[in-house]
Amino acid sequence: MSEPRKTRAIVLHKIKYRETSLIATLLTESSGRLTVMVKGAYNKKSPIRANLFQPLYLIDAELLISPKREIQWITEARLVPDLTDLIFDPGKRCIAFFLSEVLYKTLKDNSEPSSLFEFLWNAMQILDKTRTGTANFHLVFLLQLTRYLGIQPTNDYSSENEWFDITTGHFSTFPTEKNISPDYAKVLSNLLSCPLTQTETIPLNESSRNFLLDKILDFYVQHVPGFTVPKSLPVLRKIFSTAP
Repeated sequence: MSEPRKTRAIVLHKIKYRETSLIATLLTESSGRLTVMVKGAYNKKSPIRANLFQPLYLIDAELLISPKREIQWITEARLVPDLTDLIFDPGKRCIAFFLSEVLYKTLKDNSEPSSLFEFLWNAMQILDKTRTGTANFHLVFLLQLTRYLGIQPTNDYSSENEWFDITTGHFSTFPTEKNISPDYAKVLSNLLSCPLTQTETIPLNESSRNFLLDKILDFYVQHVPGFTVPKSLPVLRKIFSTAP
């Protein structure tokens, strides 16, 4: 028997199903990661429209949950009312699309801790309200996400001669081809300790930002089983190619 459940939810992914419906992957506050059917979402008269299920939109939803079903039903959904820039700002939408792809690849089941949900919910509100630059937001977000994935690097940087070891997640004086050189290791340490509300305070040009992002994604590949680089990465690079 299905159990109705009201919950906050974060949209991770969606695909169109037949002519008028869609299947969405949500991270919910009450039940972790769930796959839901949104019947008639592309019908103009539907009370639950497809445009509610954009990457990392924050919604209040009512679900019909049955442990016997792989795909649950959603009966009500509304966008959190104070989201504005995440809807209309192209740069922020691009960041959300990229990060949603990372989350879809890394969050695998419905047993995610509630602290992860709160982190993501708050992070998207910070991104929405940030006014002074977001070009580094995804770097800091990815580094903070590692805490909830159980792969957090140790920020034990102590010397300008140190490298960051991608394999061990520590700073050390041992250089290898894959490790992050001292030129960038200090910047990485700063990113590791940076709050999401202050990402614009770390000066990075396009080349440095792209290099560090590649290395952070290499870290994910090393430590998250089955993780692959998001297909949306080239679009993200293009959007911020002129960012300071």
